[in-house]
Amino acid sequence: MGAVSEKQEQEKRIIGQRTTESLLWFTIFPFALQLVRFVNSILLARLLSPSDFGIIGIASVIVFYCNNLSNFGLGNAIVQRKEIRPEHLNTFFAFNLSISMLLCLAFILGAQSIASFFNIPELAEVMRVFSLMFIITALHTMGYTKLRRELAFRQLALNEATKTVLAIAISLPLALAGFQYWSMLLALLASSMIATITISLRARLLPRFAVNRDALKDLLGFASWNFFSLQIRLLGEYLDKLIVGKVLGVAPLGFYEKAFGLAQMPYENIANKISTVAFSTFSQCQSGMEEVQHYFFRTFTAAAFLLFPLYIGLFTVADTFVLVLLGEKWQAMIPSFRILLLAFLLASLGSIFSTINVTCGSHRQDSKLRLYCLVFLVPALLLAVRHGVEAVSVVVLIHNALFLCSSMLLARASYALPVLRLARGILPALAGAGLMAVAIFILKKYLLGSDSPISLLACVVMGGCLYGLWFWYGDFASWSFIKEKVYFYLSRTRKVGG
Repeated sequence: MGAVSEKQEQEKRIIGQRTTESLLWFTIFPFALQLVRFVNSILLARLLSPSDFGIIGIASVIVFYCNNLSNFGLGNAIVQRKEIRPEHLNTFFAFNLSISMLLCLAFILGAQSIASFFNIPELAEVMRVFSLMFIITALHTMGYTKLRRELAFRQLALNEATKTVLAIAISLPLALAGFQYWSMLLALLASSMIATITISLRARLLPRFAVNRDALKDLLGFASWNFFSLQIRLLGEYLDKLIVGKVLGVAPLGFYEKAFGLAQMPYENIANKISTVAFSTFSQCQSGMEEVQHYFFRTFTAAAFLLFPLYIGLFTVADTFVLVLLGEKWQAMIPSFRILLLAFLLASLGSIFSTINVTCGSHRQDSKLRLYCLVFLVPALLLAVRHGVEAVSVVVLIHNALFLCSSMLLARASYALPVLRLARGILPALAGAGLMAVAIFILKKYLLGSDSPISLLACVVMGGCLYGLWFWYGDFASWSFIKEKVYFYLSRTRKVGG
């Protein structure tokens, strides 16, 4: 009995160590990478037109949505299972690749019809080339899933860094050479292909093209509900762009796409990555609810710590940010940009609650919640789109608020998450970000006055310093584990430097 207990404690320590390292590598490390990606986005916005972003926006929505149809949720099922056999991996590979090849062929043949539906002639050729992403993603998913299961997020972070650097190195020269929207498309395809090769080598995985019925049935028990939930989530994320593109046209979609993309960056590169780490961690300790709660509150606190200053800070300087970095031609996106910043802050918190619900047994309820929110979203978008992209942005904000509230209530009811502990995880970050926003507002209104690069830089530096001081000197128990890691790495850096 003592040996079993000792083994369990050892497993907990290993999971805890891997989780902490994964959070650092998959969230903090990409944070620096995010700045590089952000600068590239700004440069492309100056080089390309809103219509270029609108064309790629429609193509991306269609392809990336259908890309998620190909694995039918089997990837998450592989990660979530306690044990897997080679036939599970082979079945996943064969199923995923087969569907991806069919989708690739379908979009090559149907490209002209898609272009005619949206009344955008350029879209036909874009769709034919973009359809190659189905095959690339199918091959990439195998290595990605295996490394996720092993909590090898360091390798995943390095792979993503490789992909980002390559995409930037390819897209900017092409945009400067006048390739317009093709610069973004060709950069994405080339960088994704190279990233697929590198992640396959790191995962050391050579699956066979073979389907085992028992293995497929075994995986589908979890995957079917996970797939259903994912489709609802993706429809919620992509429908607005399709409706805007169809009703308002490619230029308004370009403004909305750029506002949406910039607001989504912290959500995609921080909140989603924290949720990905949490999913793998929760899957390793499903039987111990106290342990799951422990890691949930750590991930929730880490998300709040990183996301509140980013989103509230961007909201405060949104007008200066757009005019200085993107230029006057993007001024029309400022109102929708502000609304979407708030929408994605709520979506980021909702993703953490959704992760614990899906991983620990409430995936059916989570899927139903997403369906109920989608029932609200579709008619609301159709009514709002006639009033412009700002009205569409408000609908997205309400939709995300509804899902956050409902998923939080489900998590609290299912896993007895204490309200006070949730408040302790979020209030320090909210208070620090609020203090930062007030200081930036005063600085902008009464001291700086005009929208200039110096004004934007002053706001960013002062906001960052204020939040840093709030973190360093604030005596908050919920932040203690973050401070411990910061102290540890700072002390280790000093020793190396000495």
